[in-house]
Amino acid sequence: MTSAHPWSGQVWFGEDWACFEGLCGDARAHHHLAAQVVVGLSGSVTVEGPCGAVVGEAVLIAPRALHAIVPSDRIVRVVYLQSFGGLAHSWGIPTRPAAPYALPARWADRLRGPDPGRSLAAASAACEPRRLDPRLAAALQDLRGLTEVDSDLGDVARRVGLSPARLRALTRAELGAPLAHWRAWLRLERAIGALRRGDSLAAAAVQAGFSDQAHLSRTMRRFFGITPQTASRVVARPPRPAT
Repeated sequence: MTSAHPWSGQVWFGEDWACFEGLCGDARAHHHLAAQVVVGLSGSVTVEGPCGAVVGEAVLIAPRALHAIVPSDRIVRVVYLQSFGGLAHSWGIPTRPAAPYALPARWADRLRGPDPGRSLAAASAACEPRRLDPRLAAALQDLRGLTEVDSDLGDVARRVGLSPARLRALTRAELGAPLAHWRAWLRLERAIGALRRGDSLAAAAVQAGFSDQAHLSRTMRRFFGITPQTASRVVARPPRPAT
């Protein structure tokens, strides 16, 4: 079945951020572990949240906030910010769930420049990341490298010198979401990276540590509200050259 509002655009990726620019298509309501700033490049944007629609030239979606960007014929720019990354920390992005809300006009001015990839990379390089407990930081780094489907979170905990219960509690306290959710999120990062390289959906699922393509699809719908097929079409398009 063809989507009534297909996604179309391009994506840039950085160490602790990603940026989509184009037409937002249909997506079910979802929540993920990154914050988002949604900016209309030629007017306002509308985001549906648990308290109703929010309209503004720039709208902030906090991590784990249930939302859906309303499709329109206007080009938008969506900046995804890793909640413990330098940009999110520098920009004062909240780490706890909150309903989407409109941002002051200066946010739209900040993010409407001609070369988002270059400007975001420069801003990120100038920022200090949020300080995490070193054991939690090591666990996240460990999870980034795990691709085995049966990878055990208990083994990750032991490698960083914590009990599984203590690592789970530390993750919730500092990152606000269960460790298992972060494992799924980091697997999605790897899967998207594989799709960018042109790998098939099945190959991307295996490389990222999902049990199969259906597992990848369920997880992507849960966190992004779209299918891997849709994500593949968007991320496979190279960004336009810097101007």
